Amino acid sequence: SVVSGGQGAYTFSGAMGTDVIKNNVTSQISNGSVIDTNGDVDVVANNVLKNANIAGAVNFSSATNGVGVGVGAILNIIRNNVAAYISDAQILNSNNINVEANNNEDLKFLAVNMGIQTGNGIPINANGIVNYVKSNIEAGLINSQILNNKSNINVISNYDTDLKGITLGGAVAAGSGLAFSANVLSNTLFSNNTAKVEGTKINKNAASASGDLKVKATSDEKIDVVPLAFAVTSSGSAAASANVGVNVVKNNTRAYIDKSQTTNELSEIKANNIEVVAKDDTTSRSRGGVLAASGGTAGVGVSVLSNVNVSSVEAGIEKGAKIGSQNQRVGEVTVDAQSIQDYHSILFAVAGGGTAAVNGSVNSNIVVNDTNAYIDKGVDIYSYDKLNVLASDTMDIESLNLAVAGSGTAAGGAIL
Repeated sequence: SVVSGGQGAYTFSGAMGTDVIKNNVTSQISNGSVIDTNGDVDVVANNVLKNANIAGAVNFSSATNGVGVGVGAILNIIRNNVAAYISDAQILNSNNINVEANNNEDLKFLAVNMGIQTGNGIPINANGIVNYVKSNIEAGLINSQILNNKSNINVISNYDTDLKGITLGGAVAAGSGLAFSANVLSNTLFSNNTAKVEGTKINKNAASASGDLKVKATSDEKIDVVPLAFAVTSSGSAAASANVGVNVVKNNTRAYIDKSQTTNELSEIKANNIEVVAKDDTTSRSRGGVLAASGGTAGVGVSVLSNVNVSSVEAGIEKGAKIGSQNQRVGEVTVDAQSIQDYHSILFAVAGGGTAAVNGSVNSNIVVNDTNAYIDKGVDIYSYDKLNVLASDTMDIESLNLAVAGSGTAAGGAIL
């Protein structure tokens, strides 16, 4: 945090928090390994990131004229690669097999920026927040043999991001100068989340199979932000405040069974029940607004928020897979793709001025989803139970926009 003040004509205060992080986490059994065990086999890669960033700046001036400038900035650039594999290996006589890649990100920020002019100066205060996160998560059974397995086989990839923050910008002019405050907020979440079985034989020659096979990719993105800005003048020419926020989520979540990508060997699966599941759950909460009040001429307030989501959710059994056989049938087979989108926002803009007041509140949601569950042509499935191919897309969007303008002469407002 930074505090500056004085009687000079010009004051400046600034605070910045910057984190650039790159994580690579890999767990694997590979390169011709042979594991013969009666116990469980766990291949697990975990990445847990907790990041909190606080930036604060306050400037104060009692000069007759001049400008006070305050800037607050938070910049986070994060890249994560998390992978768990059993690749080119044999696992013999085992109990449970768990191949799991988990990526968990907990990001929090607080930015406060205040400017006060007791003379006739001009306070200008702005916050800029940028969060950019790109993650690749992958769990796989690749070109391997799982023989005489006695229990369950789980191939699981989990992506969980929780981003929360508050940003406050304020400017107060007690004299005749104008006052301006603003917040600019950008959150971008990119992710590729994959659980896969490729070119792998599971209990191919077993007389029976008691365990289940689960191939599951789960993505969970949560954004919760509160941007607030105010500008007040007692008798100055104008007061203006603005909020501009953009949340962008681009996610690919995929779970599948297919042939080898290097040798073209089929995946031949014998298990009890088989689940191939891909699920993406995105939640966005935004509550904020602006206040601009001038005892002189004009008050102007603008609040803008845009949510952009481009997601692909895919669960499938590709033509490079053979599930069971005529003599060795599997149980229930489920292929399930789920997309859940939940957006709630409350925005307000309040403006008042002696001569004019103008404000606007704009909220937009752009969502492009592609959700697919499929069994490709050419796939052989031999089952004694049900076959389920399920795809679902659930979307809940609720927006409340408020605009209030008051003036002794003219007032206008807009809501979009």
